[in-house]
Amino acid sequence: MIDEGFIGRVYRTSGYVWVFGALVAWSAAGPYAALGWTVGSAVSVGVLAAIELMVKRAARPGDARAGRKLMRIAALHWPVILAVLAAAIWLGERRISYVIAFCVGLGLAQAVIVLKAFGALILQYLNRE
Repeated sequence: MIDEGFIGRVYRTSGYVWVFGALVAWSAAGPYAALGWTVGSAVSVGVLAAIELMVKRAARPGDARAGRKLMRIAALHWPVILAVLAAAIWLGERRISYVIAFCVGLGLAQAVIVLKAFGALILQYLNRE
């Protein structure tokens, strides 16, 4: 179900969903909504990539200092995320379509992960019968 290539497939699927979502946002609410969707999606996938990198670098079997490394990285990770979120909201210039699309875009990677896992469970159930 979830193997080594799962995160890579999440990135690829997120790219396809981003394109579709940007087109829908542009046609439904204009260019600011498409920009909000794009920025929110980029933050969502960027956070996933940062977590993946953080886990790969800090959590190695047999590393006694892994906990300290993880705490140091996390201490830097959260202020960066907050700064990126603040800059992204500032970029929207108080346009409600941008803010709504940005908030929806923030859930892109999580939604793709949940739907891929749910799809794998359905396939596993159907193949069992």
